[in-house]
Amino acid sequence: MLEVMRTGTIAGIRIGASRRQVANELGQPDAWMGKHPWATDSTVWRYGDLEFHFYVTSEASELWMLWCDDIPFLGRESARLQLDPWVLGSCRSSGNLSSATLLTALEAAGIRYHTQRSQLPYDHLYEVVLASGGRFGIGSRSDSRCQNSVVFIQIK
Repeated sequence: MLEVMRTGTIAGIRIGASRRQVANELGQPDAWMGKHPWATDSTVWRYGDLEFHFYVTSEASELWMLWCDDIPFLGRESARLQLDPWVLGSCRSSGNLSSATLLTALEAAGIRYHTQRSQLPYDHLYEVVLASGGRFGIGSRSDSRCQNSVVFIQIK
C-alpha cells in the first residue's frame, strides 16, 4: 500500500482504466457488488477489502475510484491481489489506526499531504489528502470508541 499512496496506482492500474484492463492485470475479482452484483458488468469489483468502483456510461466503463472502509486494511485478503498493507495493517490487534500513526508513517515515507476539514456528509471530521490523489477520512467509527481514527481510504 505504500506504493499506492506514493503513486495513486495499484499493480499498474490507474484511475481511468477500463474493466478489461483491470481484469487483464488482476484477474477476475473475489466478489462483485453494485447494480449487478453477480456479473462482470457490476459497478464495484472487490479484491479482498479493496473495492474498484467503475463509472458506467453507454459508451464506456472506467475505474473512477479505489475505496476501502474496512480498517485495519486487509482483514480479508484477496486470492488475486497481494498487497503489503504497510502501516494500514499495523492496527489489526486494536482495530483502529490512529491519525497520528498514519501521519508519522506518511512523513517517514516522504509522502506529501495536507489536511482539510471534511466537506462530505459522512462520519469523519477531516481528511488527509495525498499529492498522489489518495485521501484518508479521519474521525470516529460507529463501532468504536476511538476518536481520530482512519475510517476510509479513497483514491480518485
